[in-house]
Amino acid sequence: MVAAGLLVVPAAVLTASVAAHPEPAPTPPTGPATAERAPRPGDLVRGAAFGASMPDVVGYDPAADVLVAQPQARTELAGLDAHTGAQRWRRPLDAGGALGTVLWAQSDLSGGSVLVNTFHRDTKAGELTALSTRTGEVRWRMPLTTRTTAMAAGPAVLVAEPAQQASPMRWATAPDKADKPETPKPRAGRPDRMVFGPQAAPPRAQPGRARLGAGDDGAEAAARTTPTPGTINALAAGDGGRLWSAELPDGCDLRAAAGDGRTVAVRLACADGDRLELREARGGKLRAAAELDPEADDGGLGLLVRDGATLVRGTRTFSVFGPGGKRLVERSGDGCAEFCDLAVEGGVAVVAQSGGASDHTDGALEAFALSDGKQRWRAERTVRVLVREGGRLYAVGPAPAPVPFMAVSGVAEDGPSASYATALPATATAQPGSALLVRDGGELAWYRIRPVPRPAGYLGGAAQRPDPCKVLPPAELRDRFAGKPVTAQRDGDATCTLSSPKTTLRVDVLWAGTDEAQAIQRYRMMGNADAKRFGTVVVAVTPQKSSSMRP
Repeated sequence: MVAAGLLVVPAAVLTASVAAHPEPAPTPPTGPATAERAPRPGDLVRGAAFGASMPDVVGYDPAADVLVAQPQARTELAGLDAHTGAQRWRRPLDAGGALGTVLWAQSDLSGGSVLVNTFHRDTKAGELTALSTRTGEVRWRMPLTTRTTAMAAGPAVLVAEPAQQASPMRWATAPDKADKPETPKPRAGRPDRMVFGPQAAPPRAQPGRARLGAGDDGAEAAARTTPTPGTINALAAGDGGRLWSAELPDGCDLRAAAGDGRTVAVRLACADGDRLELREARGGKLRAAAELDPEADDGGLGLLVRDGATLVRGTRTFSVFGPGGKRLVERSGDGCAEFCDLAVEGGVAVVAQSGGASDHTDGALEAFALSDGKQRWRAERTVRVLVREGGRLYAVGPAPAPVPFMAVSGVAEDGPSASYATALPATATAQPGSALLVRDGGELAWYRIRPVPRPAGYLGGAAQRPDPCKVLPPAELRDRFAGKPVTAQRDGDATCTLSSPKTTLRVDVLWAGTDEAQAIQRYRMMGNADAKRFGTVVVAVTPQKSSSMRP
């Protein structure tokens, strides 16, 4: 079985067309589930596929229908047609004395720009450059000092510079004489520290779309000015226009950021500890502020914003804040060791947490009420990603062992449905979003989720969970045990050990459905010499050392 890599690209879903063409995600329902909207399991339907020339997918722009990707060496950037893989543009990141690095966590490219931090070796100057996802040409640029931090936050970018050179995030360097730090005057009576919002923004240059010299329409690239020291600023990724600005507290620096177009979460590293600020994405209004435990930091990158809600994660901790900024959950000893996702469904915030990629049992899916933070329900299952399609929310993750496939279950305010085992290998890894782009070997393929029409059953749709001690037909038992008496010991929901004095077999139910053609498909995909198919059930029959043969 070939290991597959699962990439999940935000701001798109897949239709039922043959090309599986991505479209903007529909608005999620806010009311409770009805009989028609009760959670249903889903299957993954393969759409357009093409050869993957670059393994590192940065993100997807649904309007341009472009995937932006990098080679493993990350020395260049390219725009690929999202359904044929044809290269539309290519741009070196290490050329002409300049070294470019793509900003982390830019999977949402709906603003039409991919952001690059550029360092010029000769002048030692830095620059934030926005490249067009359609052409790779420069749309706008902003000079950066050695004290400026830029981070992607959904369709926006946050740019901050401390008022003082010394901050918890900086190394001791000589000040830049050409960019002497300034300290803004204090603003009395402004507890949220807003400098200006979208209605009070100072004049700025008109949006531009250009490469170095000339761009999409032949215009010069728009030049954006470096923000005033002592401020944190939200800029539209598309044209660099300033959305809002707020004071950066003394002794603080920008450590992490995340956003989804509704909420921006900002983690500040301050001399007296870490702080979290939640702000409106467009106006910058402060919704909430909280102190954070620096030990529960996860490298400073543990922020997720989905459906306006925010999750702050550590290696074994997490906190959840509702769309309005209210802290719902603060938990220690339980968290997202490697994979984590968040969604709002009706009146609950749904958190999917799981351990390492090789551990399919260390995970939980749980919901917390937006009103009071109380746990509404919890399901012991491992979920790699929460995906919304067709107005429904789905949980995608590895099926319970020993089943070797990814499984999809529907999620509603009142709880999840049973799971359905798809044809996607369980070894796939996921990043949060709402459209699935799967890497299988050297190929990329789009997938969409289709609700399973039949009633929820055991994985493949069987009405009841097969008894692993009874799935082998009599003829198979006679052949395996030479007609000798057999004892059976059930070792779990899907595993049984069958023994005779000289033979011991382990039987694992890998798939059980209602359609023999699908059972044949799953059987052929496994590539397991021990796999056997009996009707609509696929099992693995593995010889074990018999107790009478052990030393």
